Amino acid sequence: MRKKYGKSFNRFWETLSVHFLESTPALFLESVETLRGLPVYDSRLGCERSRDRSPAQPTYLLLFLTVTAPSQTYECTVIQAYVDCLIEREETTCKDAVKIEISFLSILAKRNPDSKCELNTNVTKARPKPQPLEECDTQGNCKCRLPGYYFDAAQRKCLDVDECESLSSACSQKCENLPGTFECSCDERFYKLAADNKTCERIDTSPLWLFFAHGQSVWNISTDGKSFQLQRAGLQKTAMIDIDVKENRLYYADIGANVIERMNIEGTFPQAVQRFDVDGLEGIAVDWVARNLYSLRRSDILVQSLDGRFRQAVYKDVMKLPRA
Repeated sequence: MRKKYGKSFNRFWETLSVHFLESTPALFLESVETLRGLPVYDSRLGCERSRDRSPAQPTYLLLFLTVTAPSQTYECTVIQAYVDCLIEREETTCKDAVKIEISFLSILAKRNPDSKCELNTNVTKARPKPQPLEECDTQGNCKCRLPGYYFDAAQRKCLDVDECESLSSACSQKCENLPGTFECSCDERFYKLAADNKTCERIDTSPLWLFFAHGQSVWNISTDGKSFQLQRAGLQKTAMIDIDVKENRLYYADIGANVIERMNIEGTFPQAVQRFDVDGLEGIAVDWVARNLYSLRRSDILVQSLDGRFRQAVYKDVMKLPRA
């Protein structure tokens, strides 16, 4: 339920919950003070529509003003403003969930025996009507007043631009389209989002290496080109290699010796995977997820397990002049 309010509102709720458990009024008021300075909707206590969502689907942030009524404390007014935002919701809101949040707020408001804070939870305030996205002049020429939308002449209304589908988002990995905007994210296991909120940066700071085959040997080179390491020597003619990133193994084909081999990247002794039908091989590919080895030989595409067993053709006589 709280997800509809936006990140700032969720942070307020989490802070409010912590201070409620600690029952420390001073800390609670300190957390409230941190929310001052939010954009104001009008001069009264109320809710401000967040700018990260569509006007047709408003979310809200709390606003706070100085309390002038002597019968109410500043803290009570803050809690009342939060309650007002809860009951000023869309019809799709789970009413039972709202009641639970309001009950927590009521306990918080009355935790001090001397408190005279009585929350008004029975009146549903009228929510301000959202402004239309379209702006039209007297000639009937229309445009969208917010970025992230385009005016559809056939439907005569503004529609959301899907930045993810059009690839204009420039997200490195994952893209989520949102009304009027988009949000990039990364695989949090290995990457973090950079300051531009688009690029994914590696969490692991260890250097990257590029493996390549060169005639009678296999090498690796650092990405800056300053370091070379010999990975495998004594081959006859090799040009096809691939990496099993799960087990850190290097696979390569030595056409001159009619063999496909694999070895640990750390440099252990090579192990033969296939000792026949390697002539005419144009490329190999390791499927490190399904644990299979694919090969392109003459007019056929073949597959086998990574240890060389269960070899069979996936496509036969489909290639003309294949090159990996």
